[in-house]
Amino acid sequence: MKNSALSEERHVINIGHSLGVTIPADMIKALGITKETKLEVTLTDDGLKVTKKKEILSPEFVAAMNETLADYHEALETLKKSDE
Repeated sequence: MKNSALSEERHVINIGHSLGVTIPADMIKALGITKETKLEVTLTDDGLKVTKKKEILSPEFVAAMNETLADYHEALETLKKSDE
């Protein structure tokens, strides 16, 4: 299925003190969007452009880094204190 073929009218809804637009399920699937996905909204001459923000770090790298920080937290804190 071509992404350019996906088009659907949506209504603006209230979300708290803001306004929002939902994304249809077939578009979410086509783009691989999840709850953790960051989207960038850009104002253009024609309206709004919504794009999936590129991940700078892979989720695997972030998970490995968090695990390493947890494993070596005490050693890193000791090194930090020695620099003060």
